[in-house]
Amino acid sequence: MSSLELEDYARQIDSVNAEAQALIDSHSPAALMHPAPGGGWSVAECLDHVAVTAEKYIPVLRQALEEGRANGATGQGPFQYGFMARTFLWMLEPPVRMRVKAPTGFAPRPQPDVAAALAAYLTQHAELQKVLLLADGLDLAAIRVTSPASDKIKFPVGAAIGILTAHARRHLWQARKALSAS
Repeated sequence: MSSLELEDYARQIDSVNAEAQALIDSHSPAALMHPAPGGGWSVAECLDHVAVTAEKYIPVLRQALEEGRANGATGQGPFQYGFMARTFLWMLEPPVRMRVKAPTGFAPRPQPDVAAALAAYLTQHAELQKVLLLADGLDLAAIRVTSPASDKIKFPVGAAIGILTAHARRHLWQARKALSAS
């Protein structure tokens, strides 16, 4: 990849994947499926939610990038993102500053199996790595994507990729909190 931003996103994805695998490897399946105190999600639910979210975003990202390439929207960066995108990224980064209910259709599957949740998480992140290759050479700030959670929310595609990696970190933080509270 020629973009430093895309290379950084690739490293971030590798990092969250390694962290998720380490959580799974260092705890029993029972601990990983145990809900957090106060009604929070279990580790398995956190991983599954990240996978479900990525599964909804990746086709939208691909379509936007393909249209951007067809329209000649090339660029090398560094890219600058607007206030809304930067604020959204800040809100998602751990530690969690504000609890937000998952949008309809983005909740984890009921009581997901730990192995299946991790497999879905890793599969979606492998697909996200492919999106990074598709994004190479494109103007990540000019190409915009509409959030699958709400057609009122639009982000530059580069910010949307950053949001997905921050979202994974947020829920890994939540998963660690769930384990430490049980």
